[in-house]
Amino acid sequence: MRGCYVNTRSGKTFWHKKDLFKWLGKEFKPMKPGERKALRLPNADILKNYPRDAKLKFTGNAYAKCDYINKRCKALDGKLLLHSQMKFTYKDDTGKTWNYTLQDLIYDESGAKPRLIIESATGKKLPTVKSMLSSSSSSSSSSAPAPRARKAAPKAAAKATTKAKASPKRAVAPKAPAKARVRNTAVKAPLKPVRPPLPPPATNPPRVKREHNEAIPSGSQPSRLKRPPSSSSPSRESVEHIYTNVVTPATERPLRDHEVYMVMGLAQQMQMDESMQQALQKAYATPPEKRNQLDDAAIAAFVNKINNERSQDVN
Repeated sequence: MRGCYVNTRSGKTFWHKKDLFKWLGKEFKPMKPGERKALRLPNADILKNYPRDAKLKFTGNAYAKCDYINKRCKALDGKLLLHSQMKFTYKDDTGKTWNYTLQDLIYDESGAKPRLIIESATGKKLPTVKSMLSSSSSSSSSSAPAPRARKAAPKAAAKATTKAKASPKRAVAPKAPAKARVRNTAVKAPLKPVRPPLPPPATNPPRVKREHNEAIPSGSQPSRLKRPPSSSSPSRESVEHIYTNVVTPATERPLRDHEVYMVMGLAQQMQMDESMQQALQKAYATPPEKRNQLDDAAIAAFVNKINNERSQDVN
């Protein structure tokens, strides 16, 4: 099936987007590859262990060998921690643009003289990301229950003790000295292995070469065709239905169980992060007056994702 654009008032059908823009009297500017940017989401541990107003501070220790590392640390001075993980980019010595990732932040704040530190809004120094990640991993491993030790069966232990009491210890007789072995120096002829006879060669029927346009006989089986990969992207109708009947009313009331189930299904189809899906489920199940900043951030990211899907369908 082919997608098309249909005007419900005039009944006109357009198979290409440029024809639709020409009929509307607008200039069509197709997007070049690489212009559409993916949504960057912060790490779930950062959202959980750091306040939303946490900022980065440049310490002045610009001792990196590469000059672009010192420049990006100076540019991050006073920026929010979430801004560095969601929107900040930098250029290397070759002029290529890169996203500032969690590994870059760990590298900049590590060492005896770190270039960046994390502070709260009041100026209090917060622990580094590396120590936070190690403490969270150790707490998760310590919370796991220890395996139970298996106890021996009481009946088997009782039988072993009674048997040990009943049988007295016997005196062990001394072993006789071993006789010296005389090595046989006679040389034996090696035995030849007897191999079974080989089976007769199989006689396969000769292959019949057919021309390209020759029809396949009725008794033979044609080659199977591969199915095209199924697309897991949501349809336009489902996105509009969820946005109108579920997302819009969520600003005034908490969602019900079946509505939350619909939201989570749409988030999975849009390939959102698992941590963001969990935060989104908690945010929509909470009344609007009791939602915190993390809940609002998760809902805003989800609404932005839906608006991108709707704009793609319209374009």
